[in-house]
Amino acid sequence: MKVLAELHAYQSGVLREIEIPEAEVIAANGDREALLESAFYWGQNDVQPVERRCSLSVGDVIQIEDARYRVLGLGFVELRGDASVIVGCAHPWNPEKGDPAF
Repeated sequence: MKVLAELHAYQSGVLREIEIPEAEVIAANGDREALLESAFYWGQNDVQPVERRCSLSVGDVIQIEDARYRVLGLGFVELRGDASVIVGCAHPWNPEKGDPAF
């Protein structure tokens, strides 16, 4: 199963494709949380390296079918409707310096 991740924490929303092995999709048996955990695991570069893409991190968003889920420090939360994502949450904009971190 292929899912997309929006890399907001370190790459300004660049997309990364993640391949979840079919055996894990079958084992999840429709459990969305299990699929999200698998996507996070397989979205790490030490497991499934993708050139010029960082590993999934807190603040990134995983797209599964028509739903989007933000990666939290512990677990995931579904983004509903037109919920926006704060880009660069790991490096917030500093108004004192007058420039964004990205």
